[in-house]
Amino acid sequence: MNILVISENFVRGGLETHINTYYDLINTKKDNVKMYFAFAKYEDNGYLKDATVYDNFNFSYNSSIDDFISDVNRLVSIIKKHKIDVVQVHPFYSLFPAMFAAKITNTKFIYTYHGLASINFVQAMNDSLLFSFGIEYGMDKIFCVTENVFNNFKDFHNDNIVFLPNIINENSYNEHKISPKKRWH
Repeated sequence: MNILVISENFVRGGLETHINTYYDLINTKKDNVKMYFAFAKYEDNGYLKDATVYDNFNFSYNSSIDDFISDVNRLVSIIKKHKIDVVQVHPFYSLFPAMFAAKITNTKFIYTYHGLASINFVQAMNDSLLFSFGIEYGMDKIFCVTENVFNNFKDFHNDNIVFLPNIINENSYNEHKISPKKRWH
């Protein structure tokens, strides 16, 4: 199985750690699963070792129609080149060109919901309509990484919502404490 993972940015944070944790797990298992990646902004920060990464997409709220079409065409090309079976997209504006590319190529499409910002990021009426349409008709599955987010999707009446626990081992990271001076240390 070939999976194309798409997100706006891959810099370093919780989303990146989430994506990299799955990538490392899949690479360890060697189950004939190959992951490819597409980002608007990508920084090589030691994650995604030896991965095929495509970057410099225009995933943004202020993308032009030409940017959008270019992103869709580029994603379609990647999907065809690597014989992608599943497109998994993470928030935010990467969702729209990814959804179109998946539908054009008849590829299964998954949206990963990370929290409330995953649904309230849209700023314009067209984005809101497209997002609602995508949840109702464009997404084959919606992965929710925390249990409490299921309630946010009840109004959409989408039966394809799946709880996919976040597998990040939180114990392997230091807990940040706020000093009396209100600074992280």
